[in-house]
Amino acid sequence: EVETVRKRIETATKKEAKFCLMAAYLFCARASEIVGTTNSYDLAHNQTIARGPTGKDVKIEPFEMGDNKTEAAVFTVRTAKRDGKIRKIALPLEKQYEPWTEQLYSYYLEHENDKVFPFTRQKAWEYAQKTFAGLSYPIEKYNIHNPENPKPKPVKAHLKSFRTHALRHLRATELIETFGFTGFDLSVYGGWTLRSMVGVGSAMSRYAHLDWRRYFPKLLKKRF
Repeated sequence: EVETVRKRIETATKKEAKFCLMAAYLFCARASEIVGTTNSYDLAHNQTIARGPTGKDVKIEPFEMGDNKTEAAVFTVRTAKRDGKIRKIALPLEKQYEPWTEQLYSYYLEHENDKVFPFTRQKAWEYAQKTFAGLSYPIEKYNIHNPENPKPKPVKAHLKSFRTHALRHLRATELIETFGFTGFDLSVYGGWTLRSMVGVGSAMSRYAHLDWRRYFPKLLKKRF
């Protein structure tokens, strides 16, 4: 559950572990979108590029909707698997809506021009392994398709250890179930393509860069 995972993150003993996992969860992010270092193995094999932010990748912007006036911390995230396409993650600064926003914003400012999370995906995975020890989440049954074998290989439903990628799925589920996000909202927020979210073709992809103000009002929901 969301609150169980959040409590684990809050009690992480190492500061950089706490804020790394906090950012991964809040941004609905892949690990490579958070960390700032690619190890030698990744470089040698042309694998995933580290696209993590610097301390300058956040700013405060006002938001008004009718009589409602508030502020958002707008974080820049460079989307993996989409050539680093920039997306904006706007989070309410008021603690009644999101108690972690101000903490994460302050942590960014501490790093100025430096990488906020100057380590590899493997280190982020280690932090998750330690923080979420004993936690798991269900995987529904699915089929593995092999082009060389026309018959799909079934995989039974099972439990999987909770790690960094599970944070992305947990946040996406929360955004849908708690905050009423649509497929369009998720494509803007989490960096999925519109085809994967709502089944539309390339003609609609122009809308994937929609401004954060589209989804932000949905986040103005009190947590407590």
